[in-house]
Amino acid sequence: MKKIKIIADNKIPFLRGVLEPFAVVSYLDPFQITREIIKDAEALLVRTRTKCDSELLEGSTIKFIGTATIGFDHIDTELCEINGDLIISTLNYVRLMVLNGLMHRVVIHHQFSNMLYQLY
Repeated sequence: MKKIKIIADNKIPFLRGVLEPFAVVSYLDPFQITREIIKDAEALLVRTRTKCDSELLEGSTIKFIGTATIGFDHIDTELCEINGDLIISTLNYVRLMVLNGLMHRVVIHHQFSNMLYQLY
Protein backbone atom coordinates (compact mmCIF):
# COMPACT_ATOMS: atom_id res chain seq x y z
CA MET A 1 0.00 0.00 0.00
CA LYS A 2 1.26 3.46 -0.89
CA LYS A 3 2.55 5.53 2.03
CA ILE A 4 1.71 9.22 2.17
CA LYS A 5 4.50 11.77 1.99
CA ILE A 6 5.01 14.10 4.95
CA ILE A 7 7.36 17.07 5.16
CA ALA A 8 8.27 17.85 8.78
CA ASP A 9 10.23 20.57 10.53
CA ASN A 10 13.34 18.84 11.87
CA LYS A 11 13.18 20.88 15.09
CA ILE A 12 9.88 19.33 16.29
CA PRO A 13 10.87 17.17 19.27
CA PHE A 14 9.90 13.52 19.69
CA LEU A 15 8.55 13.19 16.13
CA ARG A 16 11.34 11.28 14.43
CA GLY A 17 10.42 7.62 14.03
CA VAL A 18 6.76 7.97 15.04
CA LEU A 19 5.15 8.24 11.61
CA GLU A 20 7.57 6.18 9.54
CA PRO A 21 5.50 2.98 9.75
CA PHE A 22 2.70 4.83 7.94
CA ALA A 23 4.40 7.48 5.84
CA VAL A 24 7.53 8.59 4.05
CA VAL A 25 8.75 11.48 6.20
CA SER A 26 11.33 14.07 5.20
CA TYR A 27 12.74 16.09 8.11
CA LEU A 28 13.98 19.47 6.95
CA ASP A 29 15.23 22.72 8.39
CA PRO A 30 12.29 25.18 8.29
CA PHE A 31 14.09 27.34 5.73
CA GLN A 32 14.44 24.33 3.39
CA ILE A 33 10.67 23.81 3.20
CA THR A 34 9.79 25.30 -0.18
CA ARG A 35 7.05 24.97 -2.79
CA GLU A 36 9.29 22.68 -4.84
CA ILE A 37 9.93 20.41 -1.83
CA ILE A 38 6.25 20.07 -0.83
CA LYS A 39 4.69 19.88 -4.30
CA ASP A 40 3.88 16.15 -4.03
CA ALA A 41 3.49 15.83 -0.25
CA GLU A 42 0.15 15.26 1.47
CA ALA A 43 1.03 16.67 4.90
CA LEU A 44 3.15 19.36 6.54
CA LEU A 45 4.24 19.36 10.17
CA VAL A 46 5.62 22.79 11.02
CA ARG A 47 6.39 25.42 13.64
CA THR A 48 6.06 29.20 13.31
CA ARG A 49 9.21 29.49 11.16
CA THR A 50 7.36 28.01 8.18
CA LYS A 51 4.87 30.44 6.65
CA CYS A 52 2.08 28.36 5.12
CA ASP A 53 0.67 30.79 2.60
CA SER A 54 -0.05 30.84 -1.14
CA GLU A 55 3.65 31.32 -1.89
CA LEU A 56 4.34 27.94 -0.28
CA LEU A 57 1.10 26.00 -0.78
CA GLU A 58 -0.08 26.97 -4.26
CA GLY A 59 0.13 24.04 -6.65
CA SER A 60 0.90 21.54 -3.88
CA THR A 61 -1.04 18.43 -2.88
CA ILE A 62 -0.99 19.32 0.85
CA LYS A 63 -4.21 18.32 2.62
CA PHE A 64 -3.05 18.41 6.24
CA ILE A 65 -1.04 21.03 8.12
CA GLY A 66 -0.08 20.30 11.70
CA THR A 67 1.65 22.96 13.75
CA ALA A 68 3.51 22.33 17.01
CA THR A 69 2.80 25.83 18.28
CA ILE A 70 0.27 27.67 20.41
CA GLY A 71 -1.34 29.44 17.47
CA PHE A 72 -1.56 29.29 13.73
CA ASP A 73 -0.96 32.88 12.64
CA HIS A 74 1.80 31.55 10.34
CA ILE A 75 -0.86 29.63 8.37
CA ASP A 76 -3.17 31.27 5.84
CA THR A 77 -6.35 29.73 7.24
CA GLU A 78 -8.57 31.30 4.57
CA LEU A 79 -6.51 29.69 1.81
CA CYS A 80 -6.64 26.36 3.64
CA GLU A 81 -10.40 26.63 4.04
CA ILE A 82 -10.81 27.26 0.32
CA ASN A 83 -8.57 24.29 -0.49
CA GLY A 84 -10.27 22.04 2.07
CA ASP A 85 -7.06 21.55 4.08
CA LEU A 86 -7.18 20.36 7.68
CA ILE A 87 -5.21 22.47 10.18
CA ILE A 88 -4.33 21.20 13.64
CA SER A 89 -2.54 23.33 16.23
CA THR A 90 -1.01 21.77 19.32
CA LEU A 91 -0.95 23.99 22.38
CA ASN A 92 2.45 22.78 23.48
CA TYR A 93 4.94 20.04 22.76
CA VAL A 94 3.33 17.70 25.28
CA ARG A 95 0.21 17.74 23.11
CA LEU A 96 2.26 16.66 20.13
CA MET A 97 1.03 13.16 20.89
CA VAL A 98 -2.47 14.38 19.97
CA LEU A 99 -1.06 15.48 16.63
CA ASN A 100 0.55 12.06 16.21
CA GLY A 101 -2.82 10.41 16.85
CA LEU A 102 -4.53 12.67 14.35
CA MET A 103 -1.87 12.00 11.74
CA HIS A 104 -2.44 8.28 12.29
CA ARG A 105 -6.12 8.84 11.49
CA VAL A 106 -5.20 10.82 8.37
CA VAL A 107 -2.97 7.97 7.19
CA ILE A 108 -5.69 5.37 7.84
CA HIS A 109 -8.23 7.54 5.99
CA HIS A 110 -5.82 7.90 3.07
CA GLN A 111 -5.22 4.15 2.90
CA PHE A 112 -8.95 3.40 3.16
CA SER A 113 -9.73 5.96 0.42
CA ASN A 114 -7.14 4.32 -1.83
CA MET A 115 -8.72 0.91 -1.20
CA LEU A 116 -12.17 2.24 -2.14
CA TYR A 117 -10.75 3.90 -5.24
CA GLN A 118 -9.15 0.63 -6.31
CA LEU A 119 -12.47 -1.21 -5.85
CA TYR A 120 -14.29 1.05 -8.33
